[in-house]
Amino acid sequence: MSEEVKKEDKEAKAEPKTGEKSLLHDEKPTVPKGNQGHPKPTKYPTILVHGFAGFPDEKKPFFFPSYWGGNKVDLDKELKKQGYDVREAGMSAFGSDYDRAVELYYYIKGGRVDYGAYHAQKYGHERYGETFKGIYPEWEPGKKVHLIGHSLGGQTIQVLEDMLRNGVQEEIDYQKQHGGTIAPLFQGNFDNMVASVTSVATPHNGTYISDKLGNRPIVRKLFTDIVKYASNKHASIDYGYGIWGLKQRDDETYLQYLRRVRDSKVWQTEDSGFYDGSLEGSKRINDRLTLSDDVAYTSITGRDTHSTLSGNQRPNLHMFAPFKILSNLNGHQQPDSWKINDGPVPLGSGLYPYNKPHYDTTFDGTPKLGQWGVMPTLNNWDHMDFVGWDVLDTRIKPDMVLHFYEDIMNYLSSVEQVQEQKEKAKASA
Repeated sequence: MSEEVKKEDKEAKAEPKTGEKSLLHDEKPTVPKGNQGHPKPTKYPTILVHGFAGFPDEKKPFFFPSYWGGNKVDLDKELKKQGYDVREAGMSAFGSDYDRAVELYYYIKGGRVDYGAYHAQKYGHERYGETFKGIYPEWEPGKKVHLIGHSLGGQTIQVLEDMLRNGVQEEIDYQKQHGGTIAPLFQGNFDNMVASVTSVATPHNGTYISDKLGNRPIVRKLFTDIVKYASNKHASIDYGYGIWGLKQRDDETYLQYLRRVRDSKVWQTEDSGFYDGSLEGSKRINDRLTLSDDVAYTSITGRDTHSTLSGNQRPNLHMFAPFKILSNLNGHQQPDSWKINDGPVPLGSGLYPYNKPHYDTTFDGTPKLGQWGVMPTLNNWDHMDFVGWDVLDTRIKPDMVLHFYEDIMNYLSSVEQVQEQKEKAKASA
């Protein structure tokens, strides 16, 4: 872990936010208040952005539930019933935050994905990707969106928000030197297109899981095998590796396809979600990104571990079963606030990016712009409880998941009020 992260971690409010006493594995989970029958619809639409290994409904494996709500609640449907304008986005399941941010832009706005000439040349994948019709084609400065990202999706939306304002200097320089076209997205100056950025269970500062497991050859080999069998010409699942050429062509044999998968650059690249989720990859992102004085940034975390006699953390009884081994791995790391976790994400990583200003707040509080508002940690909520996937954890009721997002949506309405007040004050000055 970098010295900067260590220093910031000592100052992190992990213990005050989760209580000084150790949580027992049978303690009741935090119960969100919800809007209590008083929804406050926002003026701008809210875009839900899935995390690593996530899929939109049109691309998911048939045996997967919907990402947002799982088997517990159809989140966007239930929120829409209350007047909230909520829309789901879809990006690469395993792509880098850069690639996913670009895909997210076109998924919202519409058009053919352009990853940039410089980026494509640097990493060796195709410059152009899918063509999307757009879920909010009228998106432009003044017609903002709220972005909510779960897990790695929380990093993805930060990258896009920064990219809209600042562009990508490498793409600008490359176009000046080599000519050709450059997408408007990479030129920046779209300062008024995002109202808020909300991260849910996001590894802002990385996770040990990516360092110790995700970037190891054996795990990369596992994903090689998955792609080999799931991206042949007859497969319907889209893992987002098409730009790397990992889709069997009609004119090649299966053996030729397997050789091409094996030799692909994607298994060694830093242009992937595996790398961006690491401590080094996340630090590189945080060091590059800036905050806007006109945008509200909010982080929400969960913890589902308890202390042991040795001072480490172990997963609680009801944690999402596939994540218990990851939780145990996190629970033995240093410093202490990084031992507490929701399964894959250490609490110390999820509170806020290590080098950004932050403050404590609640859903009833007044939002501040240009800094990270850190919400109270939800006790006994694991990583997948936030999206309703842990069907075996019957303590997290469907209405609790819905009420959690009702809290967020009403808070975003307060964000808009603060922004309107600022705009009025600026106009009258």
